[in-house]
Amino acid sequence: MLNWVQFVNTVFLFLFTWGTLQPFTSCGIGSAGQRTTTPPPSQIPDPPFASPIMPHRTSLGGILSPGSWSGLVGKPELVTKLISAGTQDSEWGCPTSLEGQLGSVILFHEALQPSHVKALYLAGPNCLTPWKSQEAEMVDWSSKVLLHYTPKACRSPICLDLSPNMFHGRLTGNKVVNWDIKDMINSVGGLNVLFPLLEQISLLGDQAPERTDGQSLPPELATPVEGDWVVLTSTKASEARLEKNIVATFILVLKHFIQRHPINQENLVHTHGVATLGALLQNVPSSFMDVNVLMAIQLLIEQVSVAKNAQLLQQMYQYLLFDFSIWNRGDFPFRIGHIQYLSTIIKDSRRLFRKKYGVQFLLDTLRFYYGSGCKDSELTLDDLRTIRTSVYGLIKYFLSKGGTHEEVQSIMGYIAAINDEEQLCGILEVLFSLLHSSPTRDQLFLLLFEPGNADILYALLLNHRYSDRLKELVFKIVEQMLKCTKVYERSKQRMKLREVGYSGLGLLLNDAPVTTCLIKSLLNQVLHADPVVNYRDFMAVVHLAHKADISIRVAICQKLLQIFHSQQDSAQQICQQLGWQETLTRLFLKENADVRNGLRDNRSDSAKEDEKRAPSREFQKRRTSKADAEDATSFASVNGLCDQWSLEDGKPILVFEDISTAEISFRPEEPEELWQKNPSHLSLDLSSVDSYELGDAGNQTVDSLPSTPSPSETTKPFSGQLDKEPNATLEVASAADLSLFEINEACEEDLIHLLSDVLLCLMWRGVEKSDDAAWIERGQVFSALTKLATSNELLCPSDEIKLNLLEKMLEWAVTDSRDTKSLPVYAENAFRLLLIVQDFLQVEGLVNSGLWTEKLLEELVTLMDALSVWYSSGPECMKLYQVQVQMLLGFIGQDNLQVCAMAAAKLNTLLQTKVLDNQAESCYLLGRLEGTLSRSIQEKTETYSFLIPLVRTLISKIHELLFMNLHLPSLPSTNGSPSFFEDFQDYCSTEEWKVYIDKYIIPNMKQYEVNTFSDGRECMAAYWKDCYEALMVNIHKRERERGESKLKFQEFFVEPFNRRSRQENMRYNSMVKQLNNQHTATLRQWRAAKLYLTCEQGPWAERKLSPVHWKLSNVENYSRMRLKLVQNYNFNPHQDASALRDNLGGQQAEPSSEALLLEAVKQVKVSDVEEDILELPDEDAVPIANMDEKEEQSQKEKLVLSEDCELITIIDVIPGRLEVTNQHIYFYDGSTEKEEGVGFDFKWPLSQIREIHLRRYNLRRSALEIFFIDQTNYFLNFKKEARNKVYSRILSLCSPNISGTRSPQELFKASGLTQKWVNREITNFDYLIQLNTMAGRTYNDLAQYPVFPWILRDYTSEELDLNNPAVFRDLSKPIGVANEKNSKAVQERYENFEDPLGIVDKFHYGTHYSNAAGVMHYLIRVEPFTSLHIQLQSGRFDCADRQFHSIPATWQALMDNPNDVKELIPEFFYFPEFLENQNDFNLGQLQISKEVVRDVVLPKWAQSPEDFIYKHRKALVSCCLLTDVSDKKEKILHTCFQLASAINN
Repeated sequence: MLNWVQFVNTVFLFLFTWGTLQPFTSCGIGSAGQRTTTPPPSQIPDPPFASPIMPHRTSLGGILSPGSWSGLVGKPELVTKLISAGTQDSEWGCPTSLEGQLGSVILFHEALQPSHVKALYLAGPNCLTPWKSQEAEMVDWSSKVLLHYTPKACRSPICLDLSPNMFHGRLTGNKVVNWDIKDMINSVGGLNVLFPLLEQISLLGDQAPERTDGQSLPPELATPVEGDWVVLTSTKASEARLEKNIVATFILVLKHFIQRHPINQENLVHTHGVATLGALLQNVPSSFMDVNVLMAIQLLIEQVSVAKNAQLLQQMYQYLLFDFSIWNRGDFPFRIGHIQYLSTIIKDSRRLFRKKYGVQFLLDTLRFYYGSGCKDSELTLDDLRTIRTSVYGLIKYFLSKGGTHEEVQSIMGYIAAINDEEQLCGILEVLFSLLHSSPTRDQLFLLLFEPGNADILYALLLNHRYSDRLKELVFKIVEQMLKCTKVYERSKQRMKLREVGYSGLGLLLNDAPVTTCLIKSLLNQVLHADPVVNYRDFMAVVHLAHKADISIRVAICQKLLQIFHSQQDSAQQICQQLGWQETLTRLFLKENADVRNGLRDNRSDSAKEDEKRAPSREFQKRRTSKADAEDATSFASVNGLCDQWSLEDGKPILVFEDISTAEISFRPEEPEELWQKNPSHLSLDLSSVDSYELGDAGNQTVDSLPSTPSPSETTKPFSGQLDKEPNATLEVASAADLSLFEINEACEEDLIHLLSDVLLCLMWRGVEKSDDAAWIERGQVFSALTKLATSNELLCPSDEIKLNLLEKMLEWAVTDSRDTKSLPVYAENAFRLLLIVQDFLQVEGLVNSGLWTEKLLEELVTLMDALSVWYSSGPECMKLYQVQVQMLLGFIGQDNLQVCAMAAAKLNTLLQTKVLDNQAESCYLLGRLEGTLSRSIQEKTETYSFLIPLVRTLISKIHELLFMNLHLPSLPSTNGSPSFFEDFQDYCSTEEWKVYIDKYIIPNMKQYEVNTFSDGRECMAAYWKDCYEALMVNIHKRERERGESKLKFQEFFVEPFNRRSRQENMRYNSMVKQLNNQHTATLRQWRAAKLYLTCEQGPWAERKLSPVHWKLSNVENYSRMRLKLVQNYNFNPHQDASALRDNLGGQQAEPSSEALLLEAVKQVKVSDVEEDILELPDEDAVPIANMDEKEEQSQKEKLVLSEDCELITIIDVIPGRLEVTNQHIYFYDGSTEKEEGVGFDFKWPLSQIREIHLRRYNLRRSALEIFFIDQTNYFLNFKKEARNKVYSRILSLCSPNISGTRSPQELFKASGLTQKWVNREITNFDYLIQLNTMAGRTYNDLAQYPVFPWILRDYTSEELDLNNPAVFRDLSKPIGVANEKNSKAVQERYENFEDPLGIVDKFHYGTHYSNAAGVMHYLIRVEPFTSLHIQLQSGRFDCADRQFHSIPATWQALMDNPNDVKELIPEFFYFPEFLENQNDFNLGQLQISKEVVRDVVLPKWAQSPEDFIYKHRKALVSCCLLTDVSDKKEKILHTCFQLASAINN
């Protein structure tokens, strides 16, 4: 027979070992009971060892005692007795059951070793077959087990033997019924009773649990991969492993309590258990939060999911799984494992989670927990980046299944609101990836094309703090959208900036550093936007390019030349753009130079040092550019997607190894890229900067023709070849010994040549006509160069650029003049050009002789020959002839021998065929040549040898015309004299020659110059003036257009972006407040529940009770008495205030008044909740209830009035809003305290308003006090003009019973209060409190607290005789003169006071009988007045002698001091607790007597505070009854008006 034995853990009984041949018949486990018969001695086995004599009736414990069995172990043989089956009761007696719980019982053949015992213990009480374990200690146990009984194998009376021996037993005795702990927990508070265990874990601090290797993250979670959905360990995992973490253990306990138990599940739902669990987990030290906790919560959620409890599952999701406040405090495996678990369940039920935990939730999570303000020391930057990537992966997953309008709005709001570049790049990469490869990208395109969505991305380009990476991503997204073929072209106009233009964007970017990436991206976008280039937008981007790298400008010039060649009217289109001359000439500015309008600033030493360092940086960049280009071949590369600078997709291009060349990528050909199918489309190419010809001309396509083609099909291109091979100069890799400076200069030379070609093409082909307007258009180029050079540093001097342009213009003019189809316009242009060249040489050539170049001379001579100027007739030809002669004479006068020789030879040839018949002209020629000749003779240069043939020819032509035979008789003969060279040289030094030249030739020469060239110089000056003015007008118009474009850009993009940012921030802040309020409400609910659990009758009651502290509630009874004290759960003993009063230091920082007020508010509000903890609202039901309520209200209620106001309480002023409908009155708390979970919102039906009174607040008539039928009242302060409107409107909506009289006096008369008092329908107290109410006094404002008069004057007698009139105060006199001795002093003060300014009237009393300080003085022992008193005293208690410590002493002070005129407060007549220091505050001690101030000292006639209140109240009733019956009514009325006067004063 088996008896029940109670085991705490598994207890194994090693009783004895059977002999191998002895059969086992029966065995009894339990205690020996009352025996029916005494067995014969023969049947009693002899003891196997010496033992003390034991009684017949003993227990199993006695049998197993050490004294009984100490000799068992080690005995080689054991003696057993065999009995017949069924005779056990006769042998051993009737069994007696032991009440308890059945544990496992195992009998072995032999004793076990300690290691075996430990292995059994670790197997646990629930292990049915421990010997089947694979542990080494348990392998051979099955042969050693005799029998094994366990409660799990018991049913009815049979107990199965789990050993191989199959010795089944029979259960007898009394059956004890045990309740399941899952049921019994509801008897002690439900599942909430477990949460204090979890809360205790937070007290462990940083005592991290010991981690074992088994606790590490599974390998599949160690390295997360975006897109992989990793499933965590399922419920089949061993929970023993998770139990090594104490938090995981608690969660598993909770799991088992709700497993297959619907009641506990519902209990968890309705008691906010899941929310409480989530809030408590946030307080657990992060060292306890590891992957075991994650797995435990997974098991918990899976358990709820199996139970199909939808409401509980939703709470699990809301408060546990999707609350990142829990998961944001662990190590990296813990956090990433959580996100991947989210991925798993989201993938399984995407539609279930998408609305509540979709894109918006994930974006808020990123912003709140992993934003720029996230400073998590537990994670590295790489770990943080990995977590962000995982969250972005979830967002991408949702959008890849088809984005919605709301989700796109969320993303755009997120982009607009955050300023964290890392997060912006992350979400932009998600968008780009979806637009590029998502199967549902067509829907996303349509959503992004809606106004205010993707177009606001342009605003990101304006932020100077963002790097090129982010701006590049913006352009990638725009590029993908412009490629979309699923929308109409008109829908793309906004993205193409058609309504705005790029000039406004350029103007906004003007102050920002212009990087290579920005210019590349802008130009690519302009070039790709349409099949035909929009030149206005193109020029707007070029306007910014002067700040870009040299190579970018080179690429721009190449692209322009390609455009000129491929599109016939492109040059004309560009010339129609305002200020194109200044826009292009700005590219001549030095790299990173800013355009300045004033004089050139002196550069600092640091700037010069930067210039010195620039070449070295250039070299470093060149060295790395090639490697960067090789790495950028992938379409999905972050840095290479927008670098599509190839001329034609799929074709190899040459790489320009330079810093400015960004990474080059090859785009795969896609069907939607319409412009790629268009052979005329152009894209900017940086790769060909180092080569003007991409390949053999014979194999070139339209897009790959030479970048600088000749304007006409001639063998001589206008600038097809540079002076030196750029490849030879720019080959950095093979020419390591080349100086860095030369490399930089080579790039600048390329730019100068290319840009000159661009300007030349525009001036000569873009401006087609030859009239004055056309040449003013061309001349603006030179004016722009002059303007820029005045205050800026150019790549080379402006005169050299002008010279280069003029040389090329002459070259083009020659080509045009040689054309068989030459038009008159070409000749006119050539004539104008010669005039410009003449003016250029005569003005700037005088300063810089280097401008008189051989090439310029050659082109001039060639053009003049082509025009046949020398042999033509007519005014224009004559003028051109004069210009030609002047320029040739100018070239002859230069120090350059080659130039001089060429010019002299040309002029000599012309003179030989020219008939000179004009004396003035002849004098001009001779005079100019003589000056050069004499200088050459003087300086002994070779110029003389070039001039002698010319001089001989000239003298021979003009000898007779100038009468040289008369004036120069000694002149050597010019007719074939072999010695003329030497003879004329000597003759030039003679006096005859000098006099002739000075007297005749020079005056005529000067006169000829004046007559011939002065008009031309004036015309050219006027021409340049017109050019400059036209340039400035065009620049002004362009800047005005840019300004208008800027305003439009701000209107269409910046302002919507900022508006979206504000809206998103408001939504985000509201969401954060809501979460904080929800968390605070959860904690308040938990504190309320915890109060129940820890109360005296609670399951967690403390055996050592803590002291209880109280505070005054604002609940009133119908006599307006505040009698109720509530427990103060946030009690503050104010030790610091006491220490500061006693100058003992205390805390260094005194608490602020705001903190004190907030603490007091919290105390009041928490007490209200904690008083009624069983009626806490259901948080989950609130939204549904509110929704239903709002729907019902929308049908019945109508808003009548809404006004901002302030709710006035004793301790604070709460700003908010009052709304009045036709049914209810609402107040919405708008204070910051509400954000922390403490709110003063209220709602009342209008039908429950009992009274409404006009009130003053801070001496202003701006307040109302509303009383409800249950004595609740609210004091509201409005703006002065709004008060009366609210008052009238409420009165019009309420019942007619509410009086609308505004005057307190009229209300007093209409109330009939006096008559009720006279008729004894109300007591004196009720009468006075009603008078206070009508007079405007309120409990809600300490400055207007109700006032009661001192009734008695006897506070020293042993007995109070209320029949003696002498004990009462004379109410006919104010308290200040209740003592006759003070009357004279008061009167003298009145009579002797005179205000010098005449502002202050005379007065009797300098203080008031009631004020806020006086109220706190009396109620100092009761909270919240204690805290208010400390706040008033700057954070400390007042001195004990000045505190209210004695009623007799206070009365005596009134009698002795005429300045103290404090009356009493209502509490003196009903509230004995304010006289006791129940909270045991340290109020100090009196200075003289050293008596410690505790309770208030009472009059001798009062035995206790209650006795004082009783007698004082009785005195109030009796004070008006001490008169004769005949005079009773008159006396009563007299006293009535005295009291009313005392109050209303």
